[in-house]
Amino acid sequence: MRANGRQSLAMATATVFGISLGYIFAQYFGKEVKNSGKEEEKSNGPRYGGLRFFKADEDAEQVKRIVKFLVSHAKNARKESLDVRKIDGGRTNRLYRVGFPEGSPVLVRVFGAEGMIDRMKENQTYIWLASEGIAPKYYGRYENGRIEQFFDGYVALTLDDMRDPKIFCAVAEELGRIHKLKLPPAIQTLHPEVGLWDQLNTWLQHAKSQRKKIPPSLLSSPLPSPFATPTPSGPSTPSRHRTPTTPKNSEKNPQNSEEILEKSKNIPENSGNLSLLVPGNPLVVSGNCSGDDEKRNSGTFVLGRESVRQYCSIDFNRCALAIKNLKKSIEGSKAAEMAVFCHNDLLCGNILKKIQGKGVRFVDFEYGGLGLRGFDIANHFNEWAGGTLEGKGPGYNGIPDYTRFPSDREQRMFCGSYLREALSRSPTQKEIDSLIQEVKTFVKINHFYWALWAVNSSFDEGCEEFDYMQYAVIRIMRGLEDQAW
Repeated sequence: MRANGRQSLAMATATVFGISLGYIFAQYFGKEVKNSGKEEEKSNGPRYGGLRFFKADEDAEQVKRIVKFLVSHAKNARKESLDVRKIDGGRTNRLYRVGFPEGSPVLVRVFGAEGMIDRMKENQTYIWLASEGIAPKYYGRYENGRIEQFFDGYVALTLDDMRDPKIFCAVAEELGRIHKLKLPPAIQTLHPEVGLWDQLNTWLQHAKSQRKKIPPSLLSSPLPSPFATPTPSGPSTPSRHRTPTTPKNSEKNPQNSEEILEKSKNIPENSGNLSLLVPGNPLVVSGNCSGDDEKRNSGTFVLGRESVRQYCSIDFNRCALAIKNLKKSIEGSKAAEMAVFCHNDLLCGNILKKIQGKGVRFVDFEYGGLGLRGFDIANHFNEWAGGTLEGKGPGYNGIPDYTRFPSDREQRMFCGSYLREALSRSPTQKEIDSLIQEVKTFVKINHFYWALWAVNSSFDEGCEEFDYMQYAVIRIMRGLEDQAW
């Protein structure tokens, strides 16, 4: 490496942005070993010292090679002494725990969602969060991943943990602590404004364009435009789920996510009409995709017929109108002014609790950035319903269970704990009520956020290991229900 040139750049940048030289050294050195000025696209040469994780190769050997290069206390360890274990539950990334005969274990993260996350920006933000004691310690970056501290003595939350008052109040306090962070100038340049609306628009346009990738062989007949305005297909029926503020033990509505998906199996083949799932509240348009379940198609296209059918039935124009109207209702309100650094992905797998004692830690900040606090809290409330974990029944394998959405009492407890930390004092009842209303304005927009993410992820990852498309359809339904859009 040409350290002198990098050191001069680091010192100059420290002067300009007024942040610590130690942070700059971590940001520019951080063991991010790059090729000497050559872009990979032009040279096909290695970046980050040639360190890259290849999914087709044997996992453990690659992980050991990367760790020995980047982790100081692994350099002298014999390869066979490194204990590599894959961690299940990561939806965007592939994760590995590596233990050593001596020294702390580390987490090796292999990035997923390629093209959906700016990894340079995300990595620099991560280094800052680690320096603040918010994110796990940063060890270094390789081309398509990163090495982080592994939190020994912690375990990820379960869906039932999310409802435990002691745990969710601790989560609220930790979120309040993050929202109090002051972004240093260098990080402000990475996150100059709230990125929510631009991100939604980008993912929406990308989701629409995915249609071009569908091979004709998966279409049983020419498809009509998926952007036509839907028309009612029957008498109105009650909402599929109870309203978000209904306590879990109250009377259930006739339909939930699992029942709707069960009905979908009875839709005639080749009808492609998912609006039959919710009579009177059609959320999608007819598309003539075949309805046969099918394993992933051979070749480069990774979706089967059922996933294609679901995709072709989504009315993206109606989604766009809903997002536009929701944005309009939020802009100009107090909720739009509450810009803070947000995590944006507080599902149970990204929250760790101590096995012994009290306390929680957050991990996986890759969707973090300058955002709106109401959205961050609404996102967490929606994640009480699950849907991204492996398991059976509602709340698992792509089927969120919105009967788990926090009740009025639980929302009040959460918001009270959050404000006590965020304000550094006891909040008034009026402040708690105001925050609850603020959060409610973001619940539906959050459904569209992760639905569009899931649509795009399905075209990249397929739906064999996790049914992204099923998850997307349910989140869209939830975002559109009880609306006239």
